Amino acid sequence: MATSCTATTCVQSHPMTLTRQSSRQANRPLVYITRRIPQEGLDILLKSCDVKLWDSEQLVLRGELLQSVAGVDAILCMQGDIIDEEVLSSAGPQLRVVATMTTGTKHIDMTQCKAMGIKVISCPEQPTDVLAELSVVLVLLTIKTMLTDEDRLNNLDDERPDLIAHSDDFNSLWNTRPRLIRQMSEERLAFQWTNGKPGNMNCPTWRNITKKTFGVYGMTKLGFSVVKLLRSVGVDHVIIADKDFELDNKSLNIDVPECQIVSFEDLLKESDIICVCGSAGEQSKNIFCRESFEKMKNQAILITSQSDEKALDYVDLYGALRDGLIKAAGLNDCNQEPVPFKTPLLGLKNCIFLPQTEESVYDMRHKISVLIAKNLVDALKKRG
Repeated sequence: MATSCTATTCVQSHPMTLTRQSSRQANRPLVYITRRIPQEGLDILLKSCDVKLWDSEQLVLRGELLQSVAGVDAILCMQGDIIDEEVLSSAGPQLRVVATMTTGTKHIDMTQCKAMGIKVISCPEQPTDVLAELSVVLVLLTIKTMLTDEDRLNNLDDERPDLIAHSDDFNSLWNTRPRLIRQMSEERLAFQWTNGKPGNMNCPTWRNITKKTFGVYGMTKLGFSVVKLLRSVGVDHVIIADKDFELDNKSLNIDVPECQIVSFEDLLKESDIICVCGSAGEQSKNIFCRESFEKMKNQAILITSQSDEKALDYVDLYGALRDGLIKAAGLNDCNQEPVPFKTPLLGLKNCIFLPQTEESVYDMRHKISVLIAKNLVDALKKRG
């Protein structure tokens, strides 16, 4: 069911016949919202604007969008809403602001907005150092989740193999081997991230992790931040690649400290863990596809540093994880950008999502709605 709202009334209408109020107050700008938003954000808009919205969590139909934006002063959209020249033209010359509840603006025709003098508002991006830390935390979480009992035993003290060789029951080790219990506790600390580093960088588990080859895809600010962080916590071998730079013959002329620049093919073949950190251009879109996964190590782990990563084909990732082409994947979906094909991926034991409590998701979405609503109202006032 769709809803048209003014500051004082709401009128329910059929989703295909969404209409705006004829009793709209004079001199109040009209805002169209393409999906439901938290009430806090809506209340801020209603103090200064008349609002009509698509009262659904689902994507507004294209025809409905084109019809509903006619005559509005601002559009508040979400990821998946294509705000192109056709939509902007359908809105009319009075359109002053386009706001989005996402950090990215790829779904908005920025060139046309600039030509029409339309202000574009988006969510502030997370600092790259925060995203870099989340990437490494996700690496640790994925490795920890995929560790078997045998893996844990192999990570323990190599000087006392007899303790392991004569123990048939893994659980009994916790009850009868105090030294192994202590080492198990140290292993758990290796997976705890505190003050920008693992809780225990000296235990066998962490030393084994640092000996792996870490690959970073994307010669971006985020990619370089991940490289720097990996090196700072003791990872010996970090390689980086970017197909867009490679195709433009740029990579050989770039000096990237603390890591080795390789081709995309070598990144796939050599890496034990790959962190996908965006890409420099559109030529990298869906480059991590079935063909790429077939070239990776069977024990390789793939990590996305930000959600809705354009370099990754999520349908092919599902197939690769299901068929055992790679060992596991860790996906970051801690912002408003939705992860494509998320529901099937959630059904795989070897696909790990960065944990979020319902409270944190609720809190983040409400904060973003308030921020965007305030910025949208301010922009309308300045352009009034």
